[in-house]
Amino acid sequence: MHLGSDILHTLEMHGPRTEFEKVKGVMGGALSAVEGAAASVFSTVKGAMVAAKDKAEQKLLEAKAVALAAEKAVASTVTDEAEGARDA
Repeated sequence: MHLGSDILHTLEMHGPRTEFEKVKGVMGGALSAVEGAAASVFSTVKGAMVAAKDKAEQKLLEAKAVALAAEKAVASTVTDEAEGARDA
């Protein structure tokens, strides 16, 4: 009942505008908290996606290097076998 009498007293002394400002302040604070949480989640997700993209690019470069090395090894082996067959 104490809270109700405080609100009633404020309304009597200052009018409804003061109570509306209090409610707006509370709602604004809650909205700011939600916006902050959303920004934090967005930042975290963005960071994770950038890290995943970077890792995928690194893996792609590694796969290209392995494929190039395998291609060179196969070409060298075929050349050695062809030279061996020619010399035989």
